[in-house]
Amino acid sequence: MATKLFKIGESSFYGKWRITVDKKAETILAQGIDWDTNFVKEGKCFYTNQRDELREYLENASTSFWADKMMEFVERSI
Repeated sequence: MATKLFKIGESSFYGKWRITVDKKAETILAQGIDWDTNFVKEGKCFYTNQRDELREYLENASTSFWADKMMEFVERSI
């Protein structure tokens, strides 16, 4: 299992996004985390074959730049 925290700041409503890739379960978990409280405010789980849906979700939640950075991590981790 690979996990990475992206500190996006003002480019996202929540400020931080945690991406967890679980090869064994073949899932990717994207969680929006509040900058001040560190509480998970939003999260969605995708199967590894739903990468297009994940990219769209991340672009809507942040920017295309940060969605690309997060997707690069996902691709390296699968």
